[in-house]
Amino acid sequence: MLLSCLRFHDVALRKAKQPEERKTLDPIEEIFDLVVENCHIDYKLHRYSRKCCRKCLAPICQEHMKRLCENFI
Repeated sequence: MLLSCLRFHDVALRKAKQPEERKTLDPIEEIFDLVVENCHIDYKLHRYSRKCCRKCLAPICQEHMKRLCENFI
């Protein structure tokens, strides 16, 4: 499961840095993208941790993790 989280983390950062190059996503990646975009409200200030959402395995930034800690592993 940790490897899955790390893979999703890396994919998210690549997509966030190149939004104009996004391709059609499968449903799981679409859910994942929504979570990541929420963490990019303050893109330069929010730093990603290696914590992941239990439901969709999306990475979460430190700020959102503090607010929603019961949902993360």
